Amino acid sequence: MATAPLFAHLATRVVHSPRTGRLLYRVNCLPPSTCDVAALSPAARRAFRELDVAAAVRSFVRGSAEARALRDWPVFSPMYLGRVAMRVLDKDGTRVVLSELDPRLPRGAALLDVGAGPGDTTLQFSPHFASLAALEPSPPCRRLLRARGIDAHGDARGLAGRVFDVVSLQNVLDRCADPRALLEFAAAALRDGPSRLWVALRLPVDAYQLNWDGSVAPQVAPLPADLAGAETWEASASAAVDFLEDATGLELERLSRVPYVTIARRRPGELLDSLDDALFVLRRRSA
Repeated sequence: MATAPLFAHLATRVVHSPRTGRLLYRVNCLPPSTCDVAALSPAARRAFRELDVAAAVRSFVRGSAEARALRDWPVFSPMYLGRVAMRVLDKDGTRVVLSELDPRLPRGAALLDVGAGPGDTTLQFSPHFASLAALEPSPPCRRLLRARGIDAHGDARGLAGRVFDVVSLQNVLDRCADPRALLEFAAAALRDGPSRLWVALRLPVDAYQLNWDGSVAPQVAPLPADLAGAETWEASASAAVDFLEDATGLELERLSRVPYVTIARRRPGELLDSLDDALFVLRRRSA
């Protein structure tokens, strides 16, 4: 399936894993926003909706490329969070998805972003919520989150008794110790009524535990084998739907294919890396 070059004067390429042969990321281009819908499971097929974000990503790249602090970093690493820009959707893309939720989010809606990093993605939600809270294990990132007006906590104890209208897990299930336990926590933190769980996940997955200092370890409770071993975006997305619904007791409302982009130049002419993400929106099951 064709990729979408971002700028005509920049060369594009794809990078594959030397170990598995899987596509790791794209340089200077975006993954497709559509998919082979017929290859999705029935639940995923019913929920799939294309979301075109190419124009928004181009704007994001242009703006980020003008910032020297972003332009000169030679490599992306979790240890550099806050020094490179990254996001799944911009504010307009987030608005499109949130505006489709029925019924609409209540006035005074509250968001919890789990694994928020420095808050770049968290702030894309800000126009739609009265309060923003975050769970983030990295002390430097928590300081930055608080400086940006986000109520940041290092663990769930600071959030005891609180509930939220939307809980967001953006690219953390494949980097945490126990994905199922994290999903169970997220579902339990949802307010009764028209609340939503918002999950972004890189597909196909390459899962491991990523610590805030950049060190890695195997996941304590790995993702299911059919999800971890899937070779295509469609097979991965279908397996992810089964896992998400089983772990949370929620049902899938929306599935879209979106780029997870970072500004991270490795050599001259390489401005942007993009990973192939799936965005899942889940809601409480109908009575």
